[in-house]
Amino acid sequence: MREALVRGIDLNALAAVQFRNQMERATGYFSDSSEFQTPEAAAAWPTYNVERAKALVAEYVAGGGNATVVYKTTNAPNRVEFAEFLQAQMATIGITLQPQFYDLAQYSSSVVQSRDFQIAGNVGGPVDAPYPSSSNALRTGGSQNYGAYSNPEVDAMLDRAARTTDDAERTRLYQQVQLVTNQDLAMAYYSRGYLSTITKPEVKGVVRYLTRDMFYATAWLDR
Repeated sequence: MREALVRGIDLNALAAVQFRNQMERATGYFSDSSEFQTPEAAAAWPTYNVERAKALVAEYVAGGGNATVVYKTTNAPNRVEFAEFLQAQMATIGITLQPQFYDLAQYSSSVVQSRDFQIAGNVGGPVDAPYPSSSNALRTGGSQNYGAYSNPEVDAMLDRAARTTDDAERTRLYQQVQLVTNQDLAMAYYSRGYLSTITKPEVKGVVRYLTRDMFYATAWLDR
């Protein structure tokens, strides 16, 4: 069903209706421009294919599975629109998606942190470095591993990548993490994350990480 969900989302349509055609598509935890992405890992990520998705759903149902799922997200207008889009996309392949909406505080505590969901939306990244973010998201028991993904092979590679002082070895390990987690469909990626820092014109010297964390020592007011 994970593969069916990924194959059932038309990313061109999503980019048009949700991102004003400015969406950078995601084909794994690390971006396509990352040194940790490889052609093999990119090829392992399922592409949009309605007929294949329909067949996977039919096979799942024939085996006794239930194709009705609950999708939980926040009640922000853009998330409601996304849920409606996803609901229509899933209906095309035979999945009945039932959205449930929460205010942000309730969603964070009662859904995400509590791991109380079948399908849920999540914004993660972008990040400046693979550690500790990839371990938080993909390692067994990671603080941001909300879907409880677990693969001992991935755990071992993440631990080795965090310890090694050999840059080439670290790159190779993270490339393997990308490949294996793509094969496992650890998460249903669709877009790279975007995090902005908005200031008034008189605020100068803004220096920040991709994660939005600020170096306040460099900031000053032009008065």
